[in-house]
Amino acid sequence: FDFINEVAASLSKVLFIYVPRRNKDYKAWINSENICIQNGNIYTFIKYCDLHSTLNSTTCLEANFFNKCNLFMNINGISDDYYGDVLNENFGAFYADTPGDYIRIYNSLSTNKSATRNEDCYASNHNILVNKALNAILNKYF
Repeated sequence: FDFINEVAASLSKVLFIYVPRRNKDYKAWINSENICIQNGNIYTFIKYCDLHSTLNSTTCLEANFFNKCNLFMNINGISDDYYGDVLNENFGAFYADTPGDYIRIYNSLSTNKSATRNEDCYASNHNILVNKALNAILNKYF
């Protein structure tokens, strides 16, 4: 959490929402008021976020599907090694090796939020199937 804590301290007007996979007490690792831990449906958060960040979660593919930019926290090159061949700047994916890189990229993206979906990642009817599935889930729970 050192990486995102440093970023959040510099981007104090940005809200960072961490949606954990496991029930753990993450509060001890958070030292910025603009980072909150929120349990819930990750797809709802992705749908309504301005930007998606991760180290290496497959949620980057769903974010790409929703036309959200992915800003990877590329700690030790892990993100780029795993996703770099599929997701790149042409498809709205950016890799920050340091908190300083993250802040610079974020500031650049905040003035230009356009993201492009990489159609090669999806089956031809994927859009229809995912929309149906998400609508069914959202209707059931919300």
